[in-house]
Amino acid sequence: GQIFMDYNPSDEFHWIYDKVLTREDCTFIKSTYLDNPFLPAETIKEIEQLKKLDANYWKIYGLGERGISEATIYSHWQYCDVLPEGGDEFYGLDFGYNHPTVLVQGSLRDNDLYSDEVIYRTHLTNSDLIDEMNRLEVSKKIPIYADSAEPQRIEEIRRAGFWVVPADKDVEKGIDAIKSRAWYITKRSVNMLKEVKSYKWKEKDGAILDEPVKINDDGMDATRYGVHTHTRKQYPTAGIGRGDIL
Repeated sequence: GQIFMDYNPSDEFHWIYDKVLTREDCTFIKSTYLDNPFLPAETIKEIEQLKKLDANYWKIYGLGERGISEATIYSHWQYCDVLPEGGDEFYGLDFGYNHPTVLVQGSLRDNDLYSDEVIYRTHLTNSDLIDEMNRLEVSKKIPIYADSAEPQRIEEIRRAGFWVVPADKDVEKGIDAIKSRAWYITKRSVNMLKEVKSYKWKEKDGAILDEPVKINDDGMDATRYGVHTHTRKQYPTAGIGRGDIL
């Protein structure tokens, strides 16, 4: 008899605004982070930093008001159903704990980029992550480009048999690597699709800066790690000198 819908108003235009909120049988309740007594102090600090970092993000995630995107980084992406067969495949891995750990499978075909969300979960230890990768049958013959700030985690995953190497984390070049080709994201990648719609440049005094806002970007980071590092062609083919830089 009732449906409860929870969302952040990060899209400038959405069918929720036009077809749901306008219904006579719909009740709209606006709440913010201040209404959540269980929110960790780390998350509160991250949200309140948006006051200085980005006025639009503060409006969305701090005040719970409808956002107006003026500096979205990726606007060229499209939906796809599955990754294509016969592509040049790789993974990107962004570590987290309170933030989600994200594993994205990428594929390049005819210079087009295809992305599929494989893992997107919080509170994963490295052992949990390895178990999940085995359960999902993540290939041990395809390179995984992981956050280079976590060398111990990389080494542990390598010892579990996966071909994992540190990623090149250059943000500007990584974003350029994605923007320079057509980009398709699978429809089932629900968390990545949320991220890409609100992933944007920082703004200061009305000027757009060459630096992304650091919030809700774990899938974007994992994708960037994979695409940029793989297209640099630093690493050898699977099974030869696994993990060594040429």
